[in-house]
Amino acid sequence: MASYYSPTVVADYSASMAHYRTSLSAHSRNDGLVGDFVSSLRIPWTWRSDDGSTVRRVGNSLFLLTEGDCLSRMCREISCRQTEWPVFDCRDGHKRKMAAPGLSGISFGGINYSQIGGPQF
Repeated sequence: MASYYSPTVVADYSASMAHYRTSLSAHSRNDGLVGDFVSSLRIPWTWRSDDGSTVRRVGNSLFLLTEGDCLSRMCREISCRQTEWPVFDCRDGHKRKMAAPGLSGISFGGINYSQIGGPQF
């Protein structure tokens, strides 16, 4: 069924679910879903690879890697912290290197990602 969806729909769905998890974990009471559906284009500093994996900046020197396509197969989230540029220590025990060869793309762990979200001012 996921093959019927475009990569943008998959990215939007993944971005919204990440937004909901983050928002709900910040609240101590259960208020249900937080806010409207979130487009991946409105989440700052987010990149997507051709296989549907994403990298999102979630804090100073902290990135969240989502491996896999969350709609068509299992996926997992891995937090990665910059230890010394360009090396990141990730929670799965791997070290990954980041490079920014252009203005709208990055390479993280040897995989190329294209920017889908930019800074919000």
